[in-house]
Amino acid sequence: MKSAEPEALVERLRAGEGVDVALPGGGRLHLDRPLPFLCVYRRPAGERWPDTEALLTSLAAWLIAPAGVALQDLLCALAEAHQESFGGWLLLEIWNEPPPGAGAPPTFRLGAPERGVPAALLEAFEAALMKVSIHRKRPVVRVDYGARIAPPGLEPLLSTEQAARLGITHLGLGVTPAYRDPETGETYTFAHRAYRQRFNRALKQAFHAFAHCCTNHRPAHYHELGPRAITPRAREVDAELARLSDGFDLLLHVTPVNGEAAWRAFEAGGFEQEVEFLYRPRTIDPAAMKRELWNLPLEEIEDPALAD
Repeated sequence: MKSAEPEALVERLRAGEGVDVALPGGGRLHLDRPLPFLCVYRRPAGERWPDTEALLTSLAAWLIAPAGVALQDLLCALAEAHQESFGGWLLLEIWNEPPPGAGAPPTFRLGAPERGVPAALLEAFEAALMKVSIHRKRPVVRVDYGARIAPPGLEPLLSTEQAARLGITHLGLGVTPAYRDPETGETYTFAHRAYRQRFNRALKQAFHAFAHCCTNHRPAHYHELGPRAITPRAREVDAELARLSDGFDLLLHVTPVNGEAAWRAFEAGGFEQEVEFLYRPRTIDPAAMKRELWNLPLEEIEDPALAD
């Protein structure tokens, strides 16, 4: 799907299809299928944090764009299309809060309007975020009512009037990057992987609560709100894994060719002497194959369940 024109995207959504399009400035909109929510991340000018973007790309509906790109027309069109299908739509913007100090717990700041958001939704969201621990530290979650729903230095994605007119529930979520070294800015790979999985689960639980509170969509479980489509990158990695697997027969390589003779020798020695096993000549270079395996870009697979 190459066209990012709002009208073309709406047509696909009304047909029940997914959307994956490039946006100006290196952005991207990915909708696995029509869903009653969208997560947005605006890249700060002159900065790019792949670890933050990865928190969104493991979800089923997300938009990433540079901070200077106008998104109002696109978001309004998406809101109208989803409003028709679900009777409600959640627009959740995510941004980085200032990095925490060394050893600080992860912190979340959930911004919500003073009115119009069911308390049950915010309570469910807060409870889900409380499970996103890292380094065995429980998170700190703060809910700000009436807060300006936008990253520092940026205008809100939509005005309060626009959100009300379109029936949008507009929330913001500031996230402290507790998965980074506070001094160097480097990402702790394993901590980020665990954080991403827990954060992904928390958001899906919040989306599940929103669907039941504010829409006509009734998913039986929050897992139903995750990605279903296999991305092209996942297919490429899967094909490479299959090629490596087909390159040798593991059972043939680990099965001795002199099994019977070795047993007779072992028996003749009173079961006390070691015997020599002979194996087929190697048809592969294990070091080269291991290098190919480790070079597969598993970190580029957007669904963390598939990446692991």
